[in-house]
Amino acid sequence: MKKIHYSWVICGAATLALFATVGLLSNAFSVFLPYVIKQNNFTYTQGSSIIMARHIATVLSMLSIGWVYNKLSLRQGMTMAISLAAVTFFLYATATSFLAYCAASLLSGVAYTLGGMIPASVLLMQWFKGHRALAMGLCSAGSGVAAIIAPPALTKIIENFSLTTGFFFTVGIESFCAVALFLLVRDTPEQLGLEPYGAALPENASPRKLREAKEVFLTKRQRNWILAAMFLIGAGINNAFGHLAVLYKTEGYDSMVVAMGLSFVGLALTVGKCLCGQIMDWIGTYKTNYIFCGITVIGFFFYGLASTHLYILFYSGMLLAGVGISIITVGMSLWAADLSSAATYSTTIKDFQTCSMVGTLLFSLVPGIFADVTGSYTIAYWVMGLLVGVSLLIIQRTYREVGKDR
Repeated sequence: MKKIHYSWVICGAATLALFATVGLLSNAFSVFLPYVIKQNNFTYTQGSSIIMARHIATVLSMLSIGWVYNKLSLRQGMTMAISLAAVTFFLYATATSFLAYCAASLLSGVAYTLGGMIPASVLLMQWFKGHRALAMGLCSAGSGVAAIIAPPALTKIIENFSLTTGFFFTVGIESFCAVALFLLVRDTPEQLGLEPYGAALPENASPRKLREAKEVFLTKRQRNWILAAMFLIGAGINNAFGHLAVLYKTEGYDSMVVAMGLSFVGLALTVGKCLCGQIMDWIGTYKTNYIFCGITVIGFFFYGLASTHLYILFYSGMLLAGVGISIITVGMSLWAADLSSAATYSTTIKDFQTCSMVGTLLFSLVPGIFADVTGSYTIAYWVMGLLVGVSLLIIQRTYREVGKDR
């Protein structure tokens, strides 16, 4: 039997890292938020402020991530990040005030950045020459896996025991992930005497592949516009999942119905990330952008109809938005690869992620403010859908201008 190339073990480890950081720190925290608000008598704006604290730390961490990884290897830095995630949930478990929750959330933003998609993308770029989009999709699916299993499990634990127990349970999971990552990850294939996966395969065998391989150098105008698109898509997508549980609970949905809905959207997200990478390999990034951004907009429109209590809209929104929002993780890594040179990829993906998180940060209070003023988060989701639509138009125009629209 043919031996599995160690690159796929690296892909699995990167998936675990995304599970522990993006999945648990961001997606799974959506489960905790309604209970945090209720137990502490916080306003909806205070609930959004806790998420905003994470976004602030994420943006600041992105500005210094290059310095951190100049001092540490990918293996060391990503292990440290997941260890910080474990500390974060310990601080959540012991928090007794709004400021304490915000302090823990600030630490979660550091862990989110240092163990998230930026180092994972760089790691996979070093280990894969072929099937990079598939590897990126599988890796980013880790956050979706967390969104599948965490909502029902954590809801059961919180309902049957306590909010504190749920946080301590997550501390144990994060600790396990940190140890596993340290044991599995090596920064480069050369450290194990290997070549990257696909290094021996013929590259650029088709005209489409030749176009994709052509290095791109954006003009200042194009760069500014594409960074603006990253800002808008971050504002539109990254705030969606964090407020989803609160959206439906404020509309009177049962806790376990909401938990199963979040699990369903997590399943859709996981499938979407795997599909997104594979479809990009098949038909190219340009056409895939239309598919995934389009269904995201439709899904957000259905979220905005939560007050109808029509379960066909409930599950349709979870399915469409869950599949569609995978574009921000898989797509962003491939956008950076398409719109940069090999030498500037690391800087480009960092800039894209930073602008995305700045958009996330500046929009993060908006859902809570809408809810405090109108009593519902529904209008906020329609606004998020609009932002995603505008960002799609900008991205596609840039692709056409640089000849990457085939």
